[in-house]
Amino acid sequence: MPARSGLDEFTVLDKIEEWIIERKIDSETQEQYCRASIPNFYSWFGDRIRLNPNGETVIPTEFIHLPYPKTTVLNKVKEALKLCRSSLIYQSQNSI
Repeated sequence: MPARSGLDEFTVLDKIEEWIIERKIDSETQEQYCRASIPNFYSWFGDRIRLNPNGETVIPTEFIHLPYPKTTVLNKVKEALKLCRSSLIYQSQNSI
């Protein structure tokens, strides 16, 4: 599997059904940021269906009519984010 650095820009680490898990490491502060979203709708993260830092699902108003994401998938996404945030080493359980 190829290495994905995520240095100073978000890089896709994993894909869980329609969700993607991304990570960025700030080269100046060495802080690590992980996020999850469904990229099908917009290229900009803020306009996507996504999880906020508290793990709550954020659905932009223009997508409120869509079916709510499946609980089983959301649980997998939350676990992937937890793993992403816990270590620099991320072992995907899925194939990208």
